[in-house]
Amino acid sequence: MMDEIGRPAYVSGEAACNTVDIATALGGGFHVSFPPGRGTMTLTKYFPDGSDVSIEVGDDRAAASNSRFETVEWDIEDGIPQKLVDMLHPKAG
Repeated sequence: MMDEIGRPAYVSGEAACNTVDIATALGGGFHVSFPPGRGTMTLTKYFPDGSDVSIEVGDDRAAASNSRFETVEWDIEDGIPQKLVDMLHPKAG
C-alpha cells in the first residue's frame, strides 16, 4: 500500500479489514490515509460546513476525533459506539 504521497505504508491485514468494516458500517464516503510509521489507517469524513471526523483504526482499537474537540476510543470487537455515530451527524447550530 502507498500513503498519500506515494511512500510505502505498512498496515496489518487486520487493521485494513477493520478499516473497511468500519467505513462500510458507517456508510462510506471517507478519505483513507496511512499515517507514516503508525501501522494504522485513518478514515476522514469532511462536511460542507468545514468540520470533519477522523477515525484512526488499528488491529484491536480505534479512536475518533472531530473538529469540535470530541473524542471517542473503543475496542474493535465492541462494535461502533453510538458517540461516533453521533459525531458523524453534526447538528446544525
